[in-house]
Amino acid sequence: MNTTKKIKVAIVGGGISGVMSCIKLSEERPNVEIDLFEKRSHLLGGPPYCHLHAGGFLYPEISLVDSHKLLNHSLDFAKMFREALIIRPTIISYNKNSLYDPQELIHKCHAISQLLAEKQCCDSILGNPNVFHALYNYKDALFFKENGHLPESTDPARKYHDPYVENFLNLLTDISSIKYPFASVNEPGINQDKVESKCLQLLESSFVNVHLNSEIKPQNIHYISSKQKWMINDCIYDFLINTAGYASHTIFPNISMLELKSAYLIQNTIDQSMMPEIAIIGKRNTENGLLQITPIGHNTFQIHSMTNDSSIITMVSSRLPHHPAKIDTRTRASKGLDRIIAFMPSFENTVILNKALFGIQRLPDNSLEKRLSHLVCDFSKNYIEIQLVKATSVVHITNQLQFQFKNKFTQ
Repeated sequence: MNTTKKIKVAIVGGGISGVMSCIKLSEERPNVEIDLFEKRSHLLGGPPYCHLHAGGFLYPEISLVDSHKLLNHSLDFAKMFREALIIRPTIISYNKNSLYDPQELIHKCHAISQLLAEKQCCDSILGNPNVFHALYNYKDALFFKENGHLPESTDPARKYHDPYVENFLNLLTDISSIKYPFASVNEPGINQDKVESKCLQLLESSFVNVHLNSEIKPQNIHYISSKQKWMINDCIYDFLINTAGYASHTIFPNISMLELKSAYLIQNTIDQSMMPEIAIIGKRNTENGLLQITPIGHNTFQIHSMTNDSSIITMVSSRLPHHPAKIDTRTRASKGLDRIIAFMPSFENTVILNKALFGIQRLPDNSLEKRLSHLVCDFSKNYIEIQLVKATSVVHITNQLQFQFKNKFTQ
């Protein structure tokens, strides 16, 4: 940054987007002074995330163009947090009661694999593009149920994915409960604890002023139009970056719809050695919403059930629910587990752990269908808002933030 003027920045919200914003902007020191405000007693620990969204396969409704963007976001994330990746495939299948067309899944698999083949840098992250995905039809599943193994194949992709798919089919009692073909795609898992540990280490060396237990209330934030500055708790700032989630609607009234997401931890003795992540996809917020099972080691699984009575609560900001701590998580986790057992009875002997993972995120354009994160800039007021939808977009979106910020102050 060419300017010698000291720029004072306030960042509201200490989730992953707020922390990563601090890390990126602190690279501009000594010209930037950053204050990070978080209402809780700790940073991070927002909405749960468990794998890369390379290609957006969990969201059939998004366009292929947006899927390509999610892939690029995921690659940026994987490069920065390589040590947090858990290399194993993800099963992408459509609930038989969903309206989704498996032919669109085939098209997306081929398109994403081709895009990966064009990106030489991705080989060391997502592996060989030639084995990025494999497709399985009803005859494959029937052969497995009759013979205990999949048909022999010389296809390198099938040789890589088959052991994981066999574990999935072994768990799936009724092979007619999903549509065909289904896919196994090499979307690695993510160790959220490792990601957040690295973020905190980088933050500690970034000379950011962190203010915990510091909820920014509407009466404590003012825009001074005559100076194009912001006043927060009687302190003047040249720039304001909003990354807040839960209470941001009271400060920034343009936010009108939010989504409370949760995941639950369960324990089961099912062998995880060649266990894929499993997704049985239906329309979110319906009784057939996405069902997701993620092995995370130590006999523990993270589960999502994207129904209103389990993992998802969508709400207009004027009608916010009770604080997550007051929600009956045991009942909601049980409903999600019951859905899993309906597909895979092996999960019957399961213990639901007390810990539930919660977080609130904003919905871009107040749409349930959009999964891309956005950077909203209003330089007439020296204001930027980060609308982070998927955690794996955070590196890309904060790189954009850094770029926009530098352009603003080098003009």
